[in-house]
Amino acid sequence: MMILSKVFYELDHQLFSRFGESAHKMKIRNLIILFYFSASINLFAQRVLIPSDSTISVTLNSTGYTEIHPHDVPDESGLFIYTANGREALRIYGSFRLLLTWDDKKNFHPFDLTQPTIPTGVKDFYYPNSQATINMSRLGFDAMIARNKSSDLLIRIELDWKGDNEKFRIRHLYLRSEHWLVGKSWSSFNNVAYLTQAVDGRLTGGAVGVRPVQIRYYNQTEKWSYQFSAEYQKPTLIQPDTLGAQSDVIFPGFTGNVSYKTNSFDIMLAGVLRINRVQFTSDYNGSQSETGYGGLVAAKIHLNKKNRFMMSATGGMGIGGLMGDFAFVDIDLAFNPDDQKFENMGAFTAFLGYEHDWSDEFTSAIGGSILGSEEKSFFDGGYFKSGSKVLTNLFYKPSSKFGAFSVGVEVEYAERKNITSPSNNTIRVSSLLIYNF
Repeated sequence: MMILSKVFYELDHQLFSRFGESAHKMKIRNLIILFYFSASINLFAQRVLIPSDSTISVTLNSTGYTEIHPHDVPDESGLFIYTANGREALRIYGSFRLLLTWDDKKNFHPFDLTQPTIPTGVKDFYYPNSQATINMSRLGFDAMIARNKSSDLLIRIELDWKGDNEKFRIRHLYLRSEHWLVGKSWSSFNNVAYLTQAVDGRLTGGAVGVRPVQIRYYNQTEKWSYQFSAEYQKPTLIQPDTLGAQSDVIFPGFTGNVSYKTNSFDIMLAGVLRINRVQFTSDYNGSQSETGYGGLVAAKIHLNKKNRFMMSATGGMGIGGLMGDFAFVDIDLAFNPDDQKFENMGAFTAFLGYEHDWSDEFTSAIGGSILGSEEKSFFDGGYFKSGSKVLTNLFYKPSSKFGAFSVGVEVEYAERKNITSPSNNTIRVSSLLIYNF
């Protein structure tokens, strides 16, 4: 371990003393960090002794309801270090992810293919290109503390490299007890547990859920579960460059969901209510507030052990920014130059997906989605109006000792329609290699 640390330090020192800290060197540093942690964990795991009489009572899921995203690192991955009495544990886990993409257009970036970002107009031209990135790789830490049923705690920190300039980004950072969660995690207004497997970071489209700072209460019975959250999430603004305005939060938004699960189907209803506040900073004095609201329904049907249908529909006013396909554009409020005020934007999205297990090692998915936003009279013809997306993929996960590996290949087609100006479509072929450690 000491030798590995010295090697890492020398590589880092030589790289940045000679070349400085540029974006390219940051990417190399990130690679070094990831492989350093991976090697450290595997070396240390060979020396960890778990007491034979250890009866650890706290687990990742013992402290309440947890959303499982198709891209999450499995709970069984990682290095688990237990205390002698088996009532505290530290989990260190990670996931190396290599994403390869080929596009026929110059799309926004390789992680996520979203309809509103498909180039149109003068940017619409045939531009075949390929990219490779490891920015989807992850690193996480869980501290699990078991005292008694009313005080079991899980503290989670999970990071990836999808921040600006390929820097660390906080995905999750929260403290969770049997019924409470405080910190940054999935909003209670989400359909995370109902999404279809995919290579694309935005999956089939139709995904709903951001990760705001929140205070959440949740509970569950054998078949029912529910949760309610007070969440801090600023709305996004569509405004001219000449206007000075910024969004703000006076009171947290309120979200919640209730779900019912059986062996044959799962169904969930969710809602959001929040105050979209705008503070004018130039030309106009004061502030403005609009009430944003929305609803969501999601379902999963288990036809049998090898076949599943997933579906979801979401709509609302002033809450489009909670929909994954609007992640890279402003959508919640639009400034009306006629009456000099912001107006809530209506938005909707829906998807249908199907998964089939060919065997214990091969799984396929096919799915599609639609997306739309309100058409305002003061918008120009090049504004996004609606879009659609379809994909199909095949994933392979060995059932042997290499089970921590998985690889997927995927083909996507997405289409964008503007209010009046020409629309466009694009094709993407991608592959994702995953190694969870």
